[in-house]
Amino acid sequence: MKLYKVPEKLAASGLAVFTTRDLARLLGISSGAASVYTHRLKEMEMIYPVEKGRFSITEDSFIVATQVSNPSYLSFSSAFYLHGRLDQVVDSLLVVAARKKRELNFMNTRINFIKFPPDKLFGYRKHKKGDSFVMLADLEKAAVDSLYRPRYASFSTVFEALSGGFDASLFEEYVIKMGSEAVIRRAGYLMEQLGEKTNLKPSTKVSYHLNPLSRRVEIYESRWKLYVNEVVG
Repeated sequence: MKLYKVPEKLAASGLAVFTTRDLARLLGISSGAASVYTHRLKEMEMIYPVEKGRFSITEDSFIVATQVSNPSYLSFSSAFYLHGRLDQVVDSLLVVAARKKRELNFMNTRINFIKFPPDKLFGYRKHKKGDSFVMLADLEKAAVDSLYRPRYASFSTVFEALSGGFDASLFEEYVIKMGSEAVIRRAGYLMEQLGEKTNLKPSTKVSYHLNPLSRRVEIYESRWKLYVNEVVG
């Protein structure tokens, strides 16, 4: 096969991110021949190195972010951005993944992988982007993930993202499925702040913090047994 046809073949297969083994299998050639192809394509800047042994046919860091590890999906502020709920330019991407993986730097964009337990990887789907795709959390799941791991998106960011409208039933469904009492408390308080009715309610007497990382003066919200220590909006 002519060299310039290889990226087209990869794109047609859906492999925007690939290894030499993937290329060998796709083209029906030996691993040695695939290594030669990869080396030449890289020299011609027709493919781009992602990490050791892994390459990309695209410069789009959003696409690379969720195709470099499987299963995984964009969430937190990265998902809010793609859903059109954040105006600021994203210079780092946050990916929920099933496995621990160190940070990557691709095309001057940092890609951070946040490991979740397998039973908490849900509420995401494939979205077309350019000639390929990204795996993206639903707006509601990105919000729930943010309440589960507040260090990656502030409560006020979640409030702002959902202020433009959201599926309250789906949000509550995801909250319950997450299986976290802390998420239930934060989600219930959030829905009230958004003017939404909720069926969520605390199931223990233990108190939680709205933002466990904040040292602001706290206000105690007795209905949710929640220390509110972050300004909303």
